[in-house]
Amino acid sequence: MRDILEEAAAHPIKSQNSSLMKAQIQIERVDERFHLHSLESLINGNDTDSFVRLSTAREEGALIHNPDGGVRAGTLSSLIETLTSYGHVDPIFSRTFLMTYKSFASPDEVLNLLFERYRMEPPAGLTKAEQEEWSKLKQHVIRSRVLNTLKSMVMVDDVLEDDRHVMDRVSSFLHEPDVAMSPGAKNLLATVERKRNGGWFSHIPPPIFPAGITNDESKDKLNLLKIDPLELARQLTLKESGCYRGIRPTDCLRHFGGRKSGKTDDCLTFILQLNKKVMNWVNASILAEVDVERRAAMLSHFISIGDCCRLLQNYSTMAAIVMALLSSPINRLKKTWNEIDGQTMSQLILCESVLDAPRNYATCRNTLASINPPCVPFLGVYLTSLSFIHNGIEDKLPGDLVNFGKQQRIADVIREILYWQTKDYDLGLLPPVMIFLEDTLASFDGDVVSEDQFHSLSLDREPSCGDYM
Repeated sequence: MRDILEEAAAHPIKSQNSSLMKAQIQIERVDERFHLHSLESLINGNDTDSFVRLSTAREEGALIHNPDGGVRAGTLSSLIETLTSYGHVDPIFSRTFLMTYKSFASPDEVLNLLFERYRMEPPAGLTKAEQEEWSKLKQHVIRSRVLNTLKSMVMVDDVLEDDRHVMDRVSSFLHEPDVAMSPGAKNLLATVERKRNGGWFSHIPPPIFPAGITNDESKDKLNLLKIDPLELARQLTLKESGCYRGIRPTDCLRHFGGRKSGKTDDCLTFILQLNKKVMNWVNASILAEVDVERRAAMLSHFISIGDCCRLLQNYSTMAAIVMALLSSPINRLKKTWNEIDGQTMSQLILCESVLDAPRNYATCRNTLASINPPCVPFLGVYLTSLSFIHNGIEDKLPGDLVNFGKQQRIADVIREILYWQTKDYDLGLLPPVMIFLEDTLASFDGDVVSEDQFHSLSLDREPSCGDYM
């Protein structure tokens, strides 16, 4: 699995994460109002903001821009200043920063700079009228953006349990007299308190555990070959999509060396483990059959399950099944494969072509770009992109500058991952089948069976030509 995931390269991503976009609406509205005011000043020939710019001079080299004006790199303080600028703020920059900052800074570091930014003082030597103008054109806008940034940090369901103190710090800050009187502070405080009093952020558990099961006995009578492939695909899709919806940006950052919380039970890790279990399940089920005809029937059954997953746009489980069928222990079973009819083989060929592993998942990427949710994508497409970015691009540029261009590329990939969480599957839970799957896959927890063991069993089922000598 790891070898396959490491084959893909990074690709530009176009989708946006809806929760982060909503959290930035207020910031963008402030941007629009301020931009109109600046245009009016230019039209009227007023240069009232000349003194406003006095305190915005950054240390030379603290911020580097791309030719198109976007931020390429900068110190943490300069990135915070850009995030809360009194001028126009790029909404893509804002969303990228909020999605990725934990990979290069701690929440406390960001909070310290935001609080400091809010408390900034006017430049020395201003007249009373100039101070009022400075407060109107700069301080008010910056403070609004600081509060909106804090709101975004609070509202996005991506604050780890280790960061609970962030809520406490934000609450204490909002209770300060000069902050409490600010427009928006009261509503933000109410939001913080709801989060604190209502329990921690909802986290969809990795598996789906149906409640109130009363027919446990029926699952003991289930035979894999007797379960309709479409129903198996539906239940596998429910299981995996439920976990996929729980993936958070920090799961992706942590997976590739971001700030760690010590947790290993996040949804992204669970999906990778689930895919490995499915692969082992496919291998074990096929190789368990001594009779070649029953072995072929089991092989055909899994091909049909994989194809049904494809039709449901569950490319994750489809990929796990295809990779298991193409693995050496199964692929070498010539007698078994000779029993598979042409229609079933065409299903497998179609699934293989969608995955398109030999061509760097080109067809899989094109397919994802052409469909709408619901979908459980093959995470290998995205994780290899993140791996390419993480290992191929430096975190810092000369001068100890955060390489924000790298963070933007990471955020692009994460936004694509989160895009597929926007719509749930309209499928019903069938408890006996789901319990059967849960129990079966649970038997493959950990490294219960190695590929060498599968290969040895494969040789027992169909010895190679040399073994007959």
